[in-house]
Order: sequence, then C-alpha cells, then structure tokens
Amino acid sequence: MRDRFDLLGFDRRGVGRNGKADCGEPEGGSALDTLATAEAPLQVKNPASVDSAARDYADSCSKKTAPIAAYLGTNDEARDLEAIREALGEKKLSLLMYSYGTLLAQTYLGEYPQRVRAAVLDGTVDPAQSGPAYALGTTHTLEEAAGDESPGRTAISPQLHKELGELNPGPPTLALLLGVVGADFSWPLTTNETLKQLATAPTVARDYAAAAHWPRTGPPLGALRADGLKPPPLLVNSEGHVRTPPAGAQAVAQRIGGELLTVPGKAHGLIGFGNSCAERAAVTYPINYTKPTTCVKGPTVERENFQVSEVRQSTVVRAADPMGTTQLRTATAGCGSRRAEREAREEVYFQFA
Repeated sequence: MRDRFDLLGFDRRGVGRNGKADCGEPEGGSALDTLATAEAPLQVKNPASVDSAARDYADSCSKKTAPIAAYLGTNDEARDLEAIREALGEKKLSLLMYSYGTLLAQTYLGEYPQRVRAAVLDGTVDPAQSGPAYALGTTHTLEEAAGDESPGRTAISPQLHKELGELNPGPPTLALLLGVVGADFSWPLTTNETLKQLATAPTVARDYAAAAHWPRTGPPLGALRADGLKPPPLLVNSEGHVRTPPAGAQAVAQRIGGELLTVPGKAHGLIGFGNSCAERAAVTYPINYTKPTTCVKGPTVERENFQVSEVRQSTVVRAADPMGTTQLRTATAGCGSRRAEREAREEVYFQFA
C-alpha cells in the first residue's frame, strides 16, 4: 500500500487544529447534568427545567463555537474533503473510511462520484437510522465489549507512535457530538421526546438532550445514494457487531451500488486490527479492484513495523464558503520512506475514522 499511495488524514471541523469545538460539560448540579447520574429507565420529574437547561447550553455553546456551530456536519465535511483534493491538485482520491467516517465516504461518493478512484468502508454506519437509534447503538453492553476484542492494531515504530499521538485530538467533546451527530441524523423536535427515546441510557440522554435546540442549516443525511460508481465501493463488515450490524451495511451497499464483504466475528474495525482477510481486501481492492469472495475465521498474522520517513503537518487555506469559515487545516501523515523509489505515483489514499 505504501509503495502505491500517499496516505493522508485530516482534522475535521471542530477537531484538533481545525478550530476545536469545546464548551465543556453542562454546569454541575444543573437539571441537565443530573441526568447522567439518574437510574435507567430515565424518569424526568421536571421536563420543563431540563428543557430550559438544554436550551441554555445549546444557545451558549453555539455562540461560543460560532461561526462553525451550525456547520459541523458531514455534508460540510464532504465539501472540505473536496477542497483538500483541489488544493492537492489530484484528479481523484482513493478512500479508506472507518466507522463514523463511512458517512463521509457515502456523502462524498454521492456528491463527487467523478472524484473517487476507489473506496473501502470498514464498519459502515447507516445514515437512514434516527439520531436516538444511532446514539443508543454506541453504548456498550458486556457482551458487546467482549465481541469488540480483536487481535490488535498493526505494530508501529515508537517514533511514529509518538508523532501520531501528537496529532490525536482526543475523545469528542459534547459540542462536537451535538454539532456532528445532531446534524447528520434526524432528531425529535422536543427535548422531552428525545429523553423518552433515550430513557434506557441516562448518560446518553444527558449528552443529546440539547439536540433539539442545536442550530442546523439543512436536513439530516438520510438514506444517502450514489449511482453508477465504477469500480463499486467495497464495504467490509463483521457479521455479528452490534453497533454496525451487517443489515445496515447491506442497506448502504444497495443504495450506493457497493460490494459487501462480511467477516466472521463481532469486532468493530477490521482493517489494521489484525484481520488478514479484511486487510488483504483493503490493499488489493484499490489497486486491482478484486476482493475475496468470502472470509473464513482463521489465525491472524504478524506484520512488520510501519516505518515512515516523516509525519508532516500542513495547512490548506480554503476560499470562503457559505458559512464564512476561515481556514481548513489538515494533518498529513504517512509518506513512506520508499516514496521516491516509486516508478508511478498513484492517487491519494485517505484514511478517516
């Protein structure tokens, strides 16, 4: 893979060096904050008080994170990715997208199909589900936590681990969850209805109680579609994972005309976690557009350390867009030490989780 592609990633809006959206947690002891310590199923004694606290948090946080508060969704992120492609001077991109990043892949494929050379989606999220359904799907049961066990990530050199660690933006903030998930999925129109639909998970209810009051500029993603993609996108998915079940991946594959490769097990995230079948597919498909017909459960393989010559950071200045944003900053990682030896340069390969 490193012999054929430049590997790049970037900070999405509101993350890391791209204008971090962070308003902290709700005020301690407030009607909104106390939801997190309530017992399930959640029973709200004073819905009006919670709604007022949720509205106050959304109003103050959106003002603090202006002007990006209403422009954090994946539709905006897809336009950013297209701006990066233009800035790099690439005719087409090859995409490797993980988990929530698969929403970006679906959006970009639908909006810019002529700009994609090949696409691989690992652990596909279905945007047709509701916001509460998605949020509840991110919670862990003991059974799911056990199912998430995987052989582990590919070993990397200590120097690369240090350099990539410096680029790690950390866990998502509450403002980012509201700005991204609140924009990408459909949510109830009232705080009370949101709490009812999230009653089985009080902590999740606390996080998304303000979703009804967060500013938006357009409709949710919904059932995204892409037509006539050649080659068709490749979707890789565990057969038993709870958060990204194969039924959702199958529905997405049908809507975007993709190929689905189902892998035994319950792991979320297969490429780079030691699943040799999924990893072979990720390497071969963007090069010759072939995939395994099936994956069987078997031993994993050890791989050599990932050696790179450098991890570079760069800034791409984007022209003013409808929200009047300032700069789009990107983190560029993974230009391999053998890059100069390549005889033919392939298109950029984007990785996003």
